Formats: sequence, C-alpha cells, structure tokens
Amino acid sequence: GIGRNYCLKCGSHKTEPLNIISHSMSMEQLRYIFSHLLPDLTNKTIVDVGSRTGFVLYGGYVYSNACRLVGVEMNSYFHSVQETLISKYELGDRVSVIHSDICDQQELLHNADVVILHNVFEFFATSDQECRIWKLLYKCMRRCGTMLITIPTIEERWKKLKLEKELDLTSWINEITSSPPIKWLDQEEDIQDIHLYTIL
Repeated sequence: GIGRNYCLKCGSHKTEPLNIISHSMSMEQLRYIFSHLLPDLTNKTIVDVGSRTGFVLYGGYVYSNACRLVGVEMNSYFHSVQETLISKYELGDRVSVIHSDICDQQELLHNADVVILHNVFEFFATSDQECRIWKLLYKCMRRCGTMLITIPTIEERWKKLKLEKELDLTSWINEITSSPPIKWLDQEEDIQDIHLYTIL
C-alpha cells in the first residue's frame, strides 16, 4: 500500500507516527479521577509527584473538596510556573507546591491520603533512579487505606524494572476496579490507563 505521509525533506514514505508523551491530564481525565474514581476527599491531602505545570492540582481544586493539594516538582522552571498560577488565581488556600526531589519528602508521602503518579518516572528518570523511588514509596507509604493513582500500572513498571523479584507487590497494594463508564465521558479510552490502588 501507499503511505499517507512522506518526509518533506527527503521525500521518503518510510515514516511512522510520533509517540507524543504528555505529562498533563485532560479535563475529562481529571473530572473522572476526582468526581468518580476517588471517594469523598473531605479533610484529605493529595500529593502529585512531578506536578510540572500543576494541572492535576488545579483539577483537584475544582472537582474535589480535598483540603490540601500539594505538588512536588524538582524542576525550578515548572515550580516557578506553578507558584505564579497559584498566586494569580488565588488557589493558595488549598494548593501549594514544593521545589524538591520526591525522595526528600518521606514524611509528606507517609501522611498523604492520595498520591498521584502520572507518567512521572518512565520518561523523566533513569531505571536506577526509578527503582530507588519505587523502593522509597514501598517503604514510606504504609498507612492502610492510602490511595495511589498511577499511569501506567505499577505492575507494568515493576516488571520492566524487575522489581517484583525484590519487593512484594501483593502484600503492599490492592487495585480497585472502577465502576461502569460515566455518561458524560466522550472517549472511554482516555481513562483506561488510569489505575487506582489502596495500601493494605
């Protein structure tokens, strides 16, 4: 068959689609997480690891009643962007951002009620760094009932990193199956990669 695309520089038809990785969630994904997937978040603390521009935090502000939404971002530029937006839109009553490596925030992880990991390691850390972070999470997140939202699945990442040989996933967390799709959701595939776990 004849390809539909060609290289404008050399004319070659030997092309393939780009894999665009976004660290931002769509509004539908955020609404799904905070209005459908998670339970009532009154008096709860949410931590977004690698919060980048803060989109998850702002979504949590609008769609949930969590009392505290904390972003942890080690990139100084993105940390500054979030601080500016939090100030500009007066979100500081519930939203804050910490300029830090997540490995230096063990107390925050331990006390969090919900921790969100959205494509945070796979494309932004080496395998050794990611293994170190997962071991830290495994050590720090031990409060029964603490919730963990990940994209992609923990099982997928641990298998790739061969962590299942060192850490016992089944004694640490349990995945929660979501209820049927919501009527307002346009594309069900937008939420298929979102996984919710609870600490045992």
